[in-house]
Amino acid sequence: MHIHTPVLIITISPVGQAWVQAEAAFVQRFHGSIRSQLSAIGLANSLGIPFTSPVPLRDNCSVYSHIGILTVTPQEFFKSHFSANKPILVGDGLKGWPALERWSPQGIGSLAPNRLVDLQVSLNGSFRANPDKSALDPENQFILRNVAFEKAANEIISNASLSTRYYIGQQNIALKLPELLPDLRCWWPVGSSVINLWFGSSGVITPLHFDKSANLFAQVYGTKTFTLFAPDQSNCLYPYPADCALPNHSYVDVEDPDWKRHPDFALAERYVITIEPGQMLFLPPFWWHHVESLSMSISVNQWRVEPPQRREQTSPNEIP
Repeated sequence: MHIHTPVLIITISPVGQAWVQAEAAFVQRFHGSIRSQLSAIGLANSLGIPFTSPVPLRDNCSVYSHIGILTVTPQEFFKSHFSANKPILVGDGLKGWPALERWSPQGIGSLAPNRLVDLQVSLNGSFRANPDKSALDPENQFILRNVAFEKAANEIISNASLSTRYYIGQQNIALKLPELLPDLRCWWPVGSSVINLWFGSSGVITPLHFDKSANLFAQVYGTKTFTLFAPDQSNCLYPYPADCALPNHSYVDVEDPDWKRHPDFALAERYVITIEPGQMLFLPPFWWHHVESLSMSISVNQWRVEPPQRREQTSPNEIP
């Protein structure tokens, strides 16, 4: 058993899964903490006094839930686990992927050196956007369009020690970097999915959002931490308006919550998990996620092309 406090991860081999329930004392302890902090927030707000949470975010939630880690084949996964609508970490999800041996920050650019990609730049690591898709902090974040892939990769490597973060994010591999496809062993056919590359600096943060499509997220190099929230937690997550350009994003800054504006965020049940090279994380549609790169990182995700009825949904609350 591997324990990532306060999240428990259980390894089951060769096939299977286990779900661990939080102990009653653990739940009561966190609920008591939340009640006292929400009382403090209410009192401070009534007096017009700015309130700062007295404890770090990861100690300031009502309850942490637990996620199973499996060792399964793609066939076993789709037969027994896909329809459960629960996140699952597949411990050997990248078994047989040449990318695990061939891709590194220093070498991946040479595989398609002159292909053009978009390079996102942030002076503080954050890439948050306003509801209209404009940069939340335009003085500190911008995008360089049509940069040669090898040059973009070199920017990430050469600036590794600086506070500025560089990110080749959500680049469609089939369209922009087809030379990388032979190194993948995707679980969904290429023609029925969208496959993206995510390659960036340590400290890159993807803000809290959900996707309407099922997501298989494969970690090739480095590590990332995912903070996940089920669709039924949406009322605590302060989503952007449904009719805006980014209805799948949240007003909450997970790294630095504004407790005065978003007090209910403290009540949201969350899963926190670190994904390592060779592992694959399955995220069902409409599961909220916030992602932080703990090191320089290379990832590939695959979004399934959803049926028309799913594509027309705009909110987690619309799930049948």
